[in-house]
Amino acid sequence: EHTSRWVPLNELAAYSSRPFLAPFPGAFFEEKSLSYRFTVMNKISTILLSLCVALAFSHELRFETARVDPAFLEAYVNASTHYSDPKTGCEADEIAIQIQGLTGDFCTPPCGLFKPCPKDVPSGVTAKPQCALQSSTGGKYCALICSPSGDDTECGTNASCKGISGVGVCTYDD
Repeated sequence: EHTSRWVPLNELAAYSSRPFLAPFPGAFFEEKSLSYRFTVMNKISTILLSLCVALAFSHELRFETARVDPAFLEAYVNASTHYSDPKTGCEADEIAIQIQGLTGDFCTPPCGLFKPCPKDVPSGVTAKPQCALQSSTGGKYCALICSPSGDDTECGTNASCKGISGVGVCTYDD
């Protein structure tokens, strides 16, 4: 059976030459856990220092000229948002969708348990993106969820909130 003793702060120097910050003055720490923590921290510090020294001396310093990729720049300048009107084009990760029983359509990205809905919405939209749609093949997609009893301003320009089963979905009116 192992018994531990509690170490006051003034005895911490026996465990490490490094300064130690206590959570509050007069704090005590269990001797067994302290020696283990300091041993692990010393090993980690030694490994990190060795890695930094090896990296510092393994490469010569050289400078390269870089420029912004024109394809990236064009995509960045012409960037739109998710959930836009299919008439203006959808993002690369979206499809144009129309919900059965509702008029209008919208662009939507796929979603799932580990793939949340993108939060970049068109200007003026206050409706919240949620993973709320499921296709006939089982795929899940995002939608801008709105209040069907509210006004259509939460869906932005050229869109309106369409109610289905007590839930509202923003779609673009054609």
